[in-house]
Amino acid sequence: MANTIHPLLKPEAKRISQGHQALGPYHDEKHEFYKKHSEIAADVFERARQARAAMTSEYEARNKMVHDRLQALRAQNDLRIKQSLDNLKDFSNGFDDGMAQRKKAWKSELKASKEALQKRGQANDAELERFDQMIKDEHEETKVYTQAQVGPTLQKLQAHRDALALTVSDRNRSNEEFCETVAERFKRLRESLAEESVSRKKECIETSSKAKEQYAELSKEMDSQYEGVEKRIVELNVKLAAERADTKNSNRWITHEMMTFMAHFEKSVAECLSKQEASKAHLDALRTSFNP
Repeated sequence: MANTIHPLLKPEAKRISQGHQALGPYHDEKHEFYKKHSEIAADVFERARQARAAMTSEYEARNKMVHDRLQALRAQNDLRIKQSLDNLKDFSNGFDDGMAQRKKAWKSELKASKEALQKRGQANDAELERFDQMIKDEHEETKVYTQAQVGPTLQKLQAHRDALALTVSDRNRSNEEFCETVAERFKRLRESLAEESVSRKKECIETSSKAKEQYAELSKEMDSQYEGVEKRIVELNVKLAAERADTKNSNRWITHEMMTFMAHFEKSVAECLSKQEASKAHLDALRTSFNP
């Protein structure tokens, strides 16, 4: 717990006692501790200043080395830039000379390609006209074939309609026959249910009257049995009261006898103890008389 005070161990108590004995009159332990640490901190700061002074010369040498390297890199870069500019001038002069020759070659190639493209376009136009004529011819043939096939298709559709109408009439007639059969069967079923309801009602009345008669007989038997059971319970209560009184008297007599026995036992024990004391006293008297 937070408020629990733990006892000091023996080394800690010994250290505190030695520190207390080392203190003198008006002695400030905190001031000495602060002074000691201040001296240590001053020593550390002084060593840091010396180390910083030693590092200053090293920083200057490194700065000079970096400056010299930068000068060398600048000179090297200037030389490489001059070489690159010279190479670019040579490439530009060569590129201009080659570009003029390439323009002439490209113009001749463009003229030849344009002529070939015109010839190919004329051939494609002729091929498109031929395909257009083939499509028109096929369209006309398709129209003729469709008109030739429409007549038989219409005849087949009419035959299918006739067959479907015949099937519909047959199914309607079958449905009417089925409905008549179902109505007849439901009529017979209602008649049989009405007859069965009358017979079941009559049977229920007869069964109810028999059950009432049997229930009356059972009630009479139960009343007679109840009177016998009640009489038997009264007899058992009488016997139980007698046995309870007998048990109570027996327990009282046993307790009285036990108390009497204990009293006699205590009396006999007391007499035995008194006789033992008398015998002991007599023996002590004999011992003193024989050994004066």
